Amino acid sequence: METERLIEIAKLVMDFGKVNRATKYPDGTPESDTTHTVMLGVICVYLNHALGLGMNSGLIAQLSLVHDLHEAICGDEMTL
Repeated sequence: METERLIEIAKLVMDFGKVNRATKYPDGTPESDTTHTVMLGVICVYLNHALGLGMNSGLIAQLSLVHDLHEAICGDEMTL
């Protein structure tokens, strides 16, 4: 593997974790993109199973990991 590429990816993910979303925790603390991403992935995989949707849970998890990754570069894309 290319060490330089791995370092670039790690930096992107670290930057991603520094992005705060418009959404907030009940105490008013902003939710981070990484917290949002993990929560979304877990909930979507759970719902796929619980509702018997029969979708590919691995693909759901992969897509949830990257759905907001662009925000590491451009910041939160607020949809409210």
